[in-house]
Amino acid sequence: MSGEEPPFHGTPPGGRAPDRTWWVTTPDGVRLRAGLWHATSPRGHALLLQGRTEFLEKLSLPAAGLVDRGFSVLSLDWRGQGLSDRLAEPPSKGHVQDFAEYQVDLDTLLASPEAEAMPGPRIMMAHSMGGLIGLAALDRPPCRDTVAATVLSAPLLGLQMPWIMDALAWAGFRIASLIGRTDRWPPFGDVRTTYVLTDPPENILTSDPVMWDWLVDTARTNPQLTLAMPSIAWVGASSREVKRVLGLRPPACPVAFVLGTNEKLVSAMAIRDWSARHGADLIEVEGGRHEVLVETPAKRALAWDGIDGFLNRVELLPRSG
Repeated sequence: MSGEEPPFHGTPPGGRAPDRTWWVTTPDGVRLRAGLWHATSPRGHALLLQGRTEFLEKLSLPAAGLVDRGFSVLSLDWRGQGLSDRLAEPPSKGHVQDFAEYQVDLDTLLASPEAEAMPGPRIMMAHSMGGLIGLAALDRPPCRDTVAATVLSAPLLGLQMPWIMDALAWAGFRIASLIGRTDRWPPFGDVRTTYVLTDPPENILTSDPVMWDWLVDTARTNPQLTLAMPSIAWVGASSREVKRVLGLRPPACPVAFVLGTNEKLVSAMAIRDWSARHGADLIEVEGGRHEVLVETPAKRALAWDGIDGFLNRVELLPRSG
């Protein structure tokens, strides 16, 4: 493990820089960037799990919201993104062979002395791909035994795509597997350009122009933080993991979903169905896009009001908070 502290490249408006960043190394030799935010007189701590293409700088905005509510925050860049080790060439290719690799990342973070020193109780807040990873983690130790409540923002329980596109993606994965080329990009679309720099841009992430401009500027000035299209292997692995996680027993802890009514990336139908079947809270933000926690201040406030109500109900946040 390197003694050199990893860099941090600034925060979006309203964000809060971590009090510390450091490197952890997984048992399979992948170096990950971790971050820690300290709350004053903390009531507990939050695991903040990022989505695909995200990085600690972007998470500094929801981290600030958690710190304001008295939670210290622990997070990391998943393998293959942010400033953690990249697993394929070129580095902008998002790639894993199996989503179990992300569980190795999370286990490594939670086994670190910094994580073990965090105050309890522990909550989990996870977005998009991080929500899928988080639900899987809640079925296994240590999260199964330590997480008191979970908030999932637009979790990846399926994608909004026509069934024919889903079938074609799966067929492409099978063919690539047979010829040993799953580390390649899919043979369609602008695979080399990070999403926020595609031309013309189609912004389905946030309706906040300030946040969008920050994302674009960050991608231009710090391209090492960004990702382009995932590999064929990642596409296949995510599909397998969605099917597996949807078949798991529900977590033992209370769960709340946060969903924008203008969600166009993940399957809102799958989220509503999971919520109804398992009795989870469903917090819907009118007009919100995929990333409700980096939305306009007004929409963000609606999301946090719902989260506060959920944490009040499960007695993890006093009503005066």
